[in-house]
Amino acid sequence: MNIGSAVALAIPRWRNSLQTLVIAPRDAATTAFGGVALLVALGDTFTKQIAMYLLPASGTSLGIFPERFRLLPVLNDQAAFGIGLGTYTWEVNVVVTLATVVLIMWVCRDLAAVDPWAPRILGLIAGAALGNLISLTLSPGGVPDFMAVTVGGGREIVMNFADIAAYLGLALMGKLAWSIVRAMREARHWDPRTRRARLLGE
Repeated sequence: MNIGSAVALAIPRWRNSLQTLVIAPRDAATTAFGGVALLVALGDTFTKQIAMYLLPASGTSLGIFPERFRLLPVLNDQAAFGIGLGTYTWEVNVVVTLATVVLIMWVCRDLAAVDPWAPRILGLIAGAALGNLISLTLSPGGVPDFMAVTVGGGREIVMNFADIAAYLGLALMGKLAWSIVRAMREARHWDPRTRRARLLGE
């Protein structure tokens, strides 16, 4: 067999392998997770661009709780929760964000077998991570924040759409944790892969 014949036989196999990996059938959990994550990431990117282009640098009040809330465009060059990591803050942010998204995608389907809301909860967190990752690549000076909330002592916390989605997702993790505990109580030898296969008909 010459090289041309071998390549001709190999191409269909490579195509099938690629389709299996990239164009795999989508289940409800994956669809819900991807939909929420994409909506959050796009919404975050869109609102950041509007805020940075339209809001004055000194900020503005909307008349809603003016003593507590205003719109203030700033660039956050720190890590999450305003933690500074020195010279490698940007690199650490990118690595941690990618690791977070990969981990969430890895456990999403297993947790969906325990709680049907898990893909949406995880989608909020993954979408927030992706939104800030997009900002890190498009804005080397820092991640745009624009929603300033005054807390105790007159100090302001400035957030963006992704931050709110992440906080909401983290708050809902309590519901997910309770679902996991309840499932473990139902079966002495709890295996999320077995539950997932049964519920998804695999």
